[in-house]
Amino acid sequence: MPIYGAIVVKWRRLGALAGFLGAPLAREESTADGVGRMQRFAGGVIVWHTETGAFSIRGAILARWLAIGAVRYGFPITDELASPDGIGRFNHFKPLLWPGAPDASIYWTPTTQAVEIYGDIRRYWAEAGWERGRLGYPLAPEEPAGFGRQQRFAGGTLVWNPDGRIEQRAPEPLVGTFPTGAIPTPVTLYAISDAGQLMWRAFRSNVAGTPPTWHGPRECGSGWAGFRAVLPAGGAAIYAVRPDGSLRWYRHDGFNDGSPVWAGGHEVNAGWHMFERVVPGGHGVLYGIQPDGTLRWYRDSDFLGGSGGINIRGGMPIGSGWTMFTHVFTAGKGVLYGVEPDGSLYWYRHFGFENGSVGWSHRTKVGGGWGDFVTIFGAGEGVVFALTRDGTLLRYEHRGWETGGAMDTWTEAQAVASGLKNVRSMFALMPVDAKWRP
Repeated sequence: MPIYGAIVVKWRRLGALAGFLGAPLAREESTADGVGRMQRFAGGVIVWHTETGAFSIRGAILARWLAIGAVRYGFPITDELASPDGIGRFNHFKPLLWPGAPDASIYWTPTTQAVEIYGDIRRYWAEAGWERGRLGYPLAPEEPAGFGRQQRFAGGTLVWNPDGRIEQRAPEPLVGTFPTGAIPTPVTLYAISDAGQLMWRAFRSNVAGTPPTWHGPRECGSGWAGFRAVLPAGGAAIYAVRPDGSLRWYRHDGFNDGSPVWAGGHEVNAGWHMFERVVPGGHGVLYGIQPDGTLRWYRDSDFLGGSGGINIRGGMPIGSGWTMFTHVFTAGKGVLYGVEPDGSLYWYRHFGFENGSVGWSHRTKVGGGWGDFVTIFGAGEGVVFALTRDGTLLRYEHRGWETGGAMDTWTEAQAVASGLKNVRSMFALMPVDAKWRP
C-alpha cells in the first residue's frame, strides 16, 4: 500500500512498520474539508493539513475523535502524548472548520477513558493547571445545564453560563436507579463516584433455598477517587493502583451485605506507574499494558491473603500491539477482549494464564458496536457489563467465551441500571475456582 509526502515522513519518524502504527490499511484519502489528507494504519491514523502538518491519533482517543466528527472536531496538532503526571494521554486539535475557535483536546486515562474538552471550559481548566490542577482530568463530555453548559472533572464540575461566567462546584455523589428485575446469574458490583464513595450493589440469595434478589446500594467506603485504577483480584480481594505506582491490596470482608468491613489497605508491590492500563485477569493475575503496546503478565499466588512481596511474580512480556484497543477487559481464565476504534470486539485466549508463558489462541472477531461505551468490565464466566454515555448499565453474556464463539453466541443486552451519573469507574467481583483457594 503506497504512502506519500508528509504522511510517509511522519510514519517513518514513528518507527514505520516496527512502530505502533504498523502497516497501512488503505490509501491516503481526503478529509471532510477537501484540503486535508488522512491515511489509516493498523495501529491508528495520520492526519495532515497545510496549516497543521502531519500528526498521528490512535487507540481510545482515535475512537472518540471519530465518534465526535473527526476533522469536524479538529485537525491534530500533536501526536498522542503522555500527560506530565504520567497517568493520562492526550492529543490537542485545531478546529480549522470553525474559524476563530480556540484549540481543543481529547484526554484519556485508564479510569476515565477518552473525553473531549474545548471552548471556555477548556480555557478555564488550562488556566487552573490542566490535569495537575485541583480539578484533575475531565470525566465526561460537556452537557446542557439549564441555559448553560457543564463538564465534570475528577475534582468537581465546571459550569459555563451564557454571560461567560464559569462556576466551579464540588464533586457530587453517585446517583442512578437499579431495577428490581432478576438477572440470570449472581453478581457483586461496585461503583466509585466522583466524590470518592465506593458503592456496593449485589444480586444474590442470602438465604439457602430462596430466590436471589437485588441488595443495596450501600456505601462501603470513601476516599477511593484518588487511585489510578481499582481492580478485582478474585473472590472479595481488590487491588488499587496509587498515582505513585504502588499496588495496594484490600479484601472486602463485608461483601455479602455491603457493610464497610475491610482487611488490608497495605502496599504489596510497586512500579505500576509504568503501565498505561492494568487489566485484571482473575485468580490474582494482572496484565499491564505499557505505552508502547507491550503486554506483561503478573500473578499473585496469595491474592486472597494479601501478603504480596515474593508471592507476586512475573513481569515478562507476552504480547505487543495492545494500545490499539480502546477497551481491554477479561472474562476470566486467560480470556481477554479488545475493542478496536471502529467498535469491533476481538477475543483472545492466553494459554499461559497460570504461569505467564507465551501461548495464545488465534484472535477472533466476536462482536461489533462496542466502541462508545464509557467503561466495560467482566464478572467472570463470560458475563460482561458495559456503561453507556447516558448512564445505562448493560449486562451481556458471551456463551461462547471459552472458545471465541461467534456473534450469535452473545445474549441480548439487559439493562441493570439507568441514569447513573457521577460515576468514575465500576467493577465486579470475580469468582474463584476451588483449586486456587488456599
